[in-house]
Amino acid sequence: MTDPELGDHICQPFRTIEDQLSSTVDFVRSGMARSRSVVVFTHTIERAAMSAWLESQVDGFAEAVTRGSADVVPCSEVHLADGRFDPERTMGGFASAATAAEAAGLNGILVVVDMAWALRQLPGTERLLQYEAAANAVFADRRMAAVCQYDRRLFGASVLRRACAAHPLTPDQSELRFDRTHHGLRVWGTVDDTNLDAFAGLLRSLADVRADVTVDAAGLYAADVSAACLIADCATARPGRRTVVTAGLSLGRFLTLIDAEKLTGLTVQAEPAPTS
Repeated sequence: MTDPELGDHICQPFRTIEDQLSSTVDFVRSGMARSRSVVVFTHTIERAAMSAWLESQVDGFAEAVTRGSADVVPCSEVHLADGRFDPERTMGGFASAATAAEAAGLNGILVVVDMAWALRQLPGTERLLQYEAAANAVFADRRMAAVCQYDRRLFGASVLRRACAAHPLTPDQSELRFDRTHHGLRVWGTVDDTNLDAFAGLLRSLADVRADVTVDAAGLYAADVSAACLIADCATARPGRRTVVTAGLSLGRFLTLIDAEKLTGLTVQAEPAPTS
């Protein structure tokens, strides 16, 4: 996962500063090679030190900073601006940054974030895990990729496990990808307990959509009853509006098992059979 696609929201636990620095270099090289805007949000390492490291390790990084297509920014200036964490402000800022990158002729934006800022325990940081799950909706436009770096020495095992579940992608765990469509969402890959909260966050983003929506889940080659229940909950949260899901055999079976169509008003469409 050192070469993210736009739309990827990756949780990257690490054990040492050396691991963090090495992977940051890999991500920055990847983003620059793909002509993306690249922003490294640093917290544990001072801005000047991180900038100097990247300049020494990544060819052309200093020039990219001069051009405005790369930067190193302290998390205190964005995530903890005004001495508090505002999830909605932060997500809105990232969406605006993606728009600015496109306007500058760049191929989207890649951000790498040292998540140690969340341990400051400033107002709003208690919403960290809800933010991580809800932020997936920002990635559905597939204009931005993000890597959230979590230090295993600082975050407890329980928090780290929940942080991973709020991300659709974590190394050595199941992979979930998605994009926004004209009528709703398309998802593909696998939904299980390693990324279930990320899937839930995506579906919650549909609650306020006034029009009918379709969740194209035909590309989910593995999904369990928990995923089916989340889709049913999505339909329940949208009374008076039609929610349609296109499901493969596995997901369709679980939706039938929980009687989702009868209980929630969800419309289940079977994945079209392949043509010979």
